[in-house]
Amino acid sequence: MTCPWRLDGRDFGVYKLAWEESEDVTTFHVAEPTSQDHTRLVLEHEGGEYRIDDGRRHCTIGRIAGTDIVTGSRFTSRRHAEIAFHHGRFQLKDDSINGTHVIPRDGHPLHVHREEGVLTGEGELTFGNIASGDAGATVRYRCE
Repeated sequence: MTCPWRLDGRDFGVYKLAWEESEDVTTFHVAEPTSQDHTRLVLEHEGGEYRIDDGRRHCTIGRIAGTDIVTGSRFTSRRHAEIAFHHGRFQLKDDSINGTHVIPRDGHPLHVHREEGVLTGEGELTFGNIASGDAGATVRYRCE
């Protein structure tokens, strides 16, 4: 299954592929790889900044202490999502009940639920219910 996706003025196809035998778990990938891999991902949340790069390759997001970025939203799962740096790419993995909304600055919003995908460019991640308008559940991201 594909759906159109526009990022930085370029059209991409987003494919959903079975990741495991279970029908509940899938993954998505950008159809056309970017010509330049990124070396750093900057995450901004409630005035703080978290960087993922060669020195810090992993970030967890949830509503409990012990996650790297803690949101106060009731729609965010305790251990909601994880972002990891692999081979010059930033992989977002959603492990939540309500899903994660990926909202690229110049692209189509995408609801990710128990899926994985590559973050590129910049935009916002909203954990849980996007309609709640809960700013505490939103993290801005920027690939550098």
